[in-house]
Amino acid sequence: MNINDIEGFIKTYEEQSFSKASEEMYTSPQGISYMIHKMEKELNVPLFERTGGGVSPTVYGDIFFKYAVAITSAFDKARREINLTQARENGIVRLACAYGIVRFFSPEYILDYNRRHSGKHHPRINYMEFPDKDVISQVRAGQYDIGISPYTDGTEGVRIDPLFSMDLYLIVSPQSRFYHSREVSLKDISTEPMILENERFVIHDLFLTACGRYGIEPNIFFTTSGFSLSYKLCREGHGNTLSMHYIFKDMKNSSLRAIPIKERLRWNVGFIRPKDCLTTEAVSDFMDYTRGYCKNLLKSHKNILFA
Repeated sequence: MNINDIEGFIKTYEEQSFSKASEEMYTSPQGISYMIHKMEKELNVPLFERTGGGVSPTVYGDIFFKYAVAITSAFDKARREINLTQARENGIVRLACAYGIVRFFSPEYILDYNRRHSGKHHPRINYMEFPDKDVISQVRAGQYDIGISPYTDGTEGVRIDPLFSMDLYLIVSPQSRFYHSREVSLKDISTEPMILENERFVIHDLFLTACGRYGIEPNIFFTTSGFSLSYKLCREGHGNTLSMHYIFKDMKNSSLRAIPIKERLRWNVGFIRPKDCLTTEAVSDFMDYTRGYCKNLLKSHKNILFA
């Protein structure tokens, strides 16, 4: 068995379901089932009892779970230390960015940093984009040295250094009765269908939490995996959506309007760092560069607060 098998076992043990475990492992229920069967064959004991509603751990599964958690924890710590040492030696900062962040900064943000640090012994940026919550989990697991992502106050297992925040706007088409409104409330918003990014994005949690705080039941028509589809469905008149103002400007949809929200939902963005790892000089240098870049952007973007 390998570390991925053990992580699959832990998810199955916690969820007591092949189907739910497969969602978290980004594989199929059949893949999880095969993984567990292979482990049971190697250990020569049944780890789970198959039931109509899912699976239930056996006494052997209970024993193995304790050691599986210890194994994955030790592996994660070893991987983080290896990655940190490699980053120091190679002068590479591995950056995980939430979708839309580089769009906000512009691609020049990365290109300019790498140009300034083009010498052999200077740090360079390698970056990859993910949904918001995937950035946090990737940094937490030690796959990346640092992330830049939206976050909520309840984010755990990582260190967060606030960077900037901005208001969310209701994006409406001419078919919406709010099209000519100067401002809308959450109660207003709930009266029309909403198109929202899915649970892997912080904007989803922000909206639902705000609605819950005011005792409002939102009318969610559809969830998407990004702004582009949200805007397309909104433009076609299927419902309204939420967005930051810079995304609204970049989309260049002249038929849509961005309406301020009375309760002012704030989209907070920060640096995401591993909780129990030292920050390298290269990462600190990159953070300073990013803060300076943000200050220059304050002049051209609406309603941004720099941390």
